[in-house]
Amino acid sequence: MLVRGDIRLSGAVMAHPARRGRAQDLVERHPELGLRIALDPRPSAPATALRAAREAWASCADDATHHLVLQDDAVLRDDFPDALLDLIRARPADALCLFAEWGGLAANAVRLAALLGHAWAEVVGEYVPSVGLVLPAPVARGFGAYLDTADTTGPESTDDVALMGYLRSSGVSAYVPVGGPVEHGDAPSLVGNERQGRRQAVCDVPVDPSRKSTLTETGALSHLWWLQGTAFLYFADARAPGGWRREPADQVLAAGGLPAGEVMAALRERLDASADPKALRDIVSDVLLREVWLSSVLLGCLAGEHNRSAPAPVPADVALRDASVRRALATLAPGGLRRFVPDHRLDDLAVLAEPVVRAGVEYGWGREAGVLEFATRAAAP
Repeated sequence: MLVRGDIRLSGAVMAHPARRGRAQDLVERHPELGLRIALDPRPSAPATALRAAREAWASCADDATHHLVLQDDAVLRDDFPDALLDLIRARPADALCLFAEWGGLAANAVRLAALLGHAWAEVVGEYVPSVGLVLPAPVARGFGAYLDTADTTGPESTDDVALMGYLRSSGVSAYVPVGGPVEHGDAPSLVGNERQGRRQAVCDVPVDPSRKSTLTETGALSHLWWLQGTAFLYFADARAPGGWRREPADQVLAAGGLPAGEVMAALRERLDASADPKALRDIVSDVLLREVWLSSVLLGCLAGEHNRSAPAPVPADVALRDASVRRALATLAPGGLRRFVPDHRLDDLAVLAEPVVRAGVEYGWGREAGVLEFATRAAAP
C-alpha cells in the first residue's frame, strides 16, 4: 500500500492468466505501489475483462482510502506515485481516469479543456476509461454488489461500460486530467480490440500545476470518429440512444454560416503555405485530411464560444502555445485515423498533421458559427 499523509492507496493489476507475466512485470517495476495481481477466475470462459475487473476492485484493502486498478498493459510515467497522489488530493471523492485514449469522445473533452486552460475534463460517453482508474475505497468495494444485480450479458458486458453504469447509479462523477500519468502499451488484445487500432493517450504532457479548474460543460464536442474517420458534432440529447446525437461537422458549420467551400478553401491555403505538404499527403488522403480539418475547425469554434463567455478570455494564439494543448492537438489525427493509416506511420502523422490541426482550431476560434446554440436547439424537445 502507498501511504502518504491521509491517503492510503491500495492497488491491483487485472489480467488474464495468459498475461500473468506482464502483470508481474508491472508489479515488480513499481514496488512502491504494493500492487496485487487480480486474475480472471474463469479464463476458459468467453473473453471479457469484466471478471478480472471484479476481482481487482474487490481486492481493495480494508484500511485504504482509495483503490487503484491498472490493466496489465498500462505503462506508468516515471513520476507516477507523486503525480497520482496530487490527483487524488485534488479530487478525493471522484473517480479518476488516469488514461484517455486519443480517439475517444473523452479525448475531445480533454482537448477542449486544454484549450480553455483547465486541468481536468469530466468523462463523457458510455464508458469509463479503465486502463488506469482510481476510486474512493467505499466505491471500489461496492462494484461487486452492483454486478450482482446488473445485466452483464448486454451493454454492460465490458468492465468500462459496467463501471460507468455503476458510477452513475452511485452518483459518483468521473474526471480525466489533461496530462494523464498512464500510457497504453502495445500488447495484443485478448478481447478483440485489435480492430480499434493503436490506442495511445490523448495527452501525456502535464499541465501547469497552477491550473486547477475543470471543464464540466461538455454537452457538445467535436469528434473525429475513429470507426469511420469522419468529423461530427456530438451533443447531449436525452432522447438519443446512449444520451448523445451526432451531426456531420460540415453541416453544422454550414448552418452557422461557414459553408464547405469557404472552409475547404482555408485548408488549401494552409497546405499551400506549409513547408512540405507532400509529406502529409503521402500518409493521408485528401478525403481524410478534409475530415481532420473539419474536426479541427469545429473544435476551434467550440473553444472560441466557450472562451468568449469566460471571465478572462484568452486569445487563440496564447492558448495554442501551451505545451499540453500542442500535444493534445497532435494526437487528434492519429487518434481518429488509426484504422486508415498504417500503424508505423501514425507517429509521423502526429507530427505532420499537428500544424494543420492547430491552424484549423485557430481558424474556427474567431468564427461566430453558433455551434453551442445549434446543439441546444437540436436537442430541444
